[in-house]
Amino acid sequence: MGRKKEKGPAVVNWDKLEAYCQYDISLRTAASMLDMSYDTLRRRILEKYNISWGDYKKQFLDQMAFRLKNKALTMALSGDRTMLIFSLKNMAGWSDKTETTHKAESIEDLVQKSKQEDKKPKLIQGGKK
Repeated sequence: MGRKKEKGPAVVNWDKLEAYCQYDISLRTAASMLDMSYDTLRRRILEKYNISWGDYKKQFLDQMAFRLKNKALTMALSGDRTMLIFSLKNMAGWSDKTETTHKAESIEDLVQKSKQEDKKPKLIQGGKK
């Protein structure tokens, strides 16, 4: 019989984990990709950074969002019309639609207006003699 391998403490590849976080993966998926348990990865993050998985991941998601916005603006400002329109709609509040509001009138008001229109004198046009 062979000797059992003794396992040391699981080591986190922080560079890989940072890259995974930019894709908004779950803690379970990240742990699986790093070949360690969910609980171990959660503990290692807490030990090293004293923050939760959500807070750890958010910092990398925020960095990715910044880079994507920067790229979108660079493309828009360099003449990409589609990206310019997209950027204006999503970052500057532009819209294709204009909202109009209509004041609803009651049936009684509409009937009253109709009666008033009927009482107005009508012009006779081009009658023959």
